[in-house]
Amino acid sequence: MAAAGIKETVLLAYVDRSESSFDLEADEIIHLNDLGVPASVVSAMLKRDTVLRNLEGAGTGGLSATGPVTTIPVATPSGYREAKAGEADSVRNANRKSIRSPLRS
Repeated sequence: MAAAGIKETVLLAYVDRSESSFDLEADEIIHLNDLGVPASVVSAMLKRDTVLRNLEGAGTGGLSATGPVTTIPVATPSGYREAKAGEADSVRNANRKSIRSPLRS
């Protein structure tokens, strides 16, 4: 998304609404910086992970029982599509090397 020229305010709103954690490692943070992702967006991703972990610790599983389902982009040979229900976590883990963040294009 950042490489596509999406404005910083939109990226921040996307991060703030995410119900999936970003789980950024140092090399991924460096890569996002190299791609030109604003530091404020990377910082928001790290903060969002903290919020989600705190929700999980509170016994909510990080999600509201009545909240919307959030999907993540999934790499396909022709581009991206939204993950189906229950597929997001397994796809995200399997593709961790190629899809490190939903902010990448």
